[in-house]
Amino acid sequence: MAHLEENLAATQVTLTPAQLQRLDTLVNQDTVRGARYNAATQTEIDTEEF
Repeated sequence: MAHLEENLAATQVTLTPAQLQRLDTLVNQDTVRGARYNAATQTEIDTEEF
C-alpha cells in the first residue's frame, strides 16, 4: 500500500519548463542507444515488437 501511495503522489509533481528542457537535453534519441533488453531477456518477451 505504501508503494501505491508513493506512486500516486507522483501525479502531484510539477516540473518547470527549465527542468523539462534539461531532461530533454539529457534523455533523447541521440543520447539513448542500444537495445532495451539484453539478448537473453529479449527472447523471453512476447509483448513488444522488435
